[in-house]
Amino acid sequence: MVAREAARLVPSFEQKSTTAQVQIVRRFTKHLGLTQRMATHTAQKHFRETEESSRDFIAMMREKTVDRNKDDIINMDQTPIAYSYHSNKTLDTRGSRTVHVRASTTDTKRVTVAATVTASGKMLSPFMIFKGAPKGRIASREFGTYPATGKYACQRKAWMDEEQMHAWIDLVLTPYKKERDERDPDGPPPILILDAYRVHQMGSIVNRIQMMGIEVIHIPAGCTYLCQPIDVGINKPLKSLMRAKWEDWMTGEGVANGIAKEPSRQQVAEWLVDAYTHIPNQVARNAWMKQGYVWC
Repeated sequence: MVAREAARLVPSFEQKSTTAQVQIVRRFTKHLGLTQRMATHTAQKHFRETEESSRDFIAMMREKTVDRNKDDIINMDQTPIAYSYHSNKTLDTRGSRTVHVRASTTDTKRVTVAATVTASGKMLSPFMIFKGAPKGRIASREFGTYPATGKYACQRKAWMDEEQMHAWIDLVLTPYKKERDERDPDGPPPILILDAYRVHQMGSIVNRIQMMGIEVIHIPAGCTYLCQPIDVGINKPLKSLMRAKWEDWMTGEGVANGIAKEPSRQQVAEWLVDAYTHIPNQVARNAWMKQGYVWC
């Protein structure tokens, strides 16, 4: 793309050989201190367009929560968790022209996890959405055998939709609010920070949460990678812990007779609950402090 732009700006550049064009572009980018990098975030807007909005949002939140109990400030977001963590790299003989990587049949399988964290670093119960009928066999027969500290639901595509948001309110937010009211019945209403995902902004969802006595604040679109604590500091350690558990399993019972097996839903649920509950409190607190929500 750099070569094409150079050819557009300088017609004589287009007359050079492909090799010469590549060398010129390499020297040019090296001179500017540029190199090829893997993307860490995909967005429809350039980050400079959202940087100011992000700063304004965080400044507003700091002012709004300056005297609040950190247990009364919460963030929820959902993220997909894969069943398998295959890499496109492996060990093979030096000089091999064809390198094979073994994969299981679960490469595209995933579960959606709604993570909820308070500004004090407390992780509320993980809410997991598996692919299946909402009231089918998985929900009626399997969930009872899963770890009791997790909350579970089924959706036909394992997505967070309006019905699943109501389930999250029932299973995670309502118990939190009850415990909070017992602790501080006369305190100001808790604040729930959500991103601009369509389901999070539905009237039925926002109205229900506010009727519970919880204030809902939405992060401006395009600013979640800066303003959402779960995006900033929870998702990566959670997925790293999940990958470690999957690798331990693959080096043990994950391969039988030379064939890579797939973990069961129950196995994935057990891994997730264990990984989620073992995220250190300081890591969860740092997710807020990185962007300046917490003034400590």
